[in-house]
Amino acid sequence: MARMIPSVVSPEIKSNAEKKIFEWFRDSPDTDGWIILHSLGIANHRSLMYGEIDFFVIAPKLGIFALEVKGGRVSRIDGNWHFTNRYGEKSSRCRGPFEQASEGIFSLMKAVKKNAETTTN
Repeated sequence: MARMIPSVVSPEIKSNAEKKIFEWFRDSPDTDGWIILHSLGIANHRSLMYGEIDFFVIAPKLGIFALEVKGGRVSRIDGNWHFTNRYGEKSSRCRGPFEQASEGIFSLMKAVKKNAETTTN
């Protein structure tokens, strides 16, 4: 089983999809030895005032990755992402889950690198 940080889902998380993924990571024997940071806030995001990575996963011998969870239905039409939530409410935007995860991971890498440089000088 994975080590979850935090160890429980915050009551602020309303997404059932996120809760299910959290439980899978936590309970699966396939994630033994993994460290998973849930709802990781990024204060110095590269394109937003504040960003978040739904799941930042450190999987020994496999690598690290960011996972952006979307519940409901998701589609991409003519370059735009379309989302339908559990209540049938629809929204669309240009920035999709892949961009969200990529921007989150690169923002985090930049912050870690900056912190490492200031602590070694």
